[in-house]
Amino acid sequence: MLSLMFFLNSVAAARTDKYCLTCHGLKGFTTEHNDKEISLTVNQSILKDSVHNNNNCVTCHMDIQGYPHKNVVYGTELAVKVANNCQMCHSNEAKGYKESRHWEVTKEGKTDVSCSSCHGKHDIQKSDFTKQEELELCSECHKGIVLESTKESFHGKAVELGSKRAASCVDCHHDSHRILGPQHQESSVSDKNLPKTCAKCHEKPRKNFAKGVQHAELEPEGEGAPMYYTFKFFTWLTILTITFLIVHILIELIGKFRRANNDESH
Repeated sequence: MLSLMFFLNSVAAARTDKYCLTCHGLKGFTTEHNDKEISLTVNQSILKDSVHNNNNCVTCHMDIQGYPHKNVVYGTELAVKVANNCQMCHSNEAKGYKESRHWEVTKEGKTDVSCSSCHGKHDIQKSDFTKQEELELCSECHKGIVLESTKESFHGKAVELGSKRAASCVDCHHDSHRILGPQHQESSVSDKNLPKTCAKCHEKPRKNFAKGVQHAELEPEGEGAPMYYTFKFFTWLTILTITFLIVHILIELIGKFRRANNDESH
């Protein structure tokens, strides 16, 4: 009996998919919202290559019924609905996400950091991101001082060069779904917890090890001033040292050349 029910449900879902793709399988199928054109086309080949290739349309779009569709939402409402729909299967991840700073700004309408923002829509793949991919993904939203300071840091440079040991965004911010702001007492990057977070990689850190300013801009004034002048000092030290070595080598070569000429003249 259960097998028969499963078979009938599968047949019904397959028929539903075919019905959905009658419109959503068409190239250039769009709608408009707030004077913006939104594509409604589903690329079937991309969907087949995703981890959800065995899911049916209504598995995720469970609230879409009949035609014309009712209760269609956009913007903040859509972002919230995406998270609620995803939690039907991904309950543990959704629990952490709904405690995160990303969820706060999403439901407040400040920006969209819903599940699909990081994982994609119909092209979702396994979430085995490399450290370089993590940095690239996070930088889609976290631009400016956060991105620049990360790339200028030892961690960022090591990650971009392919290091698998250097800390990436998730290593410091602990949980990719339950990311908390630095002011949150449970955040892995709060003043209280940061030393413990650093200790995951740096054994026996000193008391003041993690008290440095994170994501500071290299400017002659402000929190980034010490790093700015340190950077300038070592930059000029390197330039002057190399210049001295080049001059020293040139003097040596000129001296050897003159001595060789003198020996030949005698």
